[in-house]
Amino acid sequence: MCEIIFEGIVHFIIEALPNKEIIDKIRNYCKKKKYLAFGIMFFDYNKSFMTPYVEIQGFDGVWENSCGSGTTALGYYLKEYKNIEFAKIIQPGGWLEVCYRNGEISIDGPVEIIAEGISYINL
Repeated sequence: MCEIIFEGIVHFIIEALPNKEIIDKIRNYCKKKKYLAFGIMFFDYNKSFMTPYVEIQGFDGVWENSCGSGTTALGYYLKEYKNIEFAKIIQPGGWLEVCYRNGEISIDGPVEIIAEGISYINL
């Protein structure tokens, strides 16, 4: 497992299938560390498939179709631990490419709006 801290969210890269027990353990860890938001990128290295899960403290988590910041975190993981500088990452909603070049990570791929509207949240 790899922990990657961004401003506003922490991502965990895990080479495992989606698993509720892992989510519960990471949720408890994040509460202790006082992280307000976290993402778990469940990654199947052999298939280059990532299943993103994101949670904000105090709200139920969601399984995302795609996660740009998670893909960026995965790019760091691939460079740091696998020495891979370019990869096409397949996600439930499609794919994104991640590239490590000159000390920077960038992502690219098709983007489309799949829903529009107003959301109401009772606090």
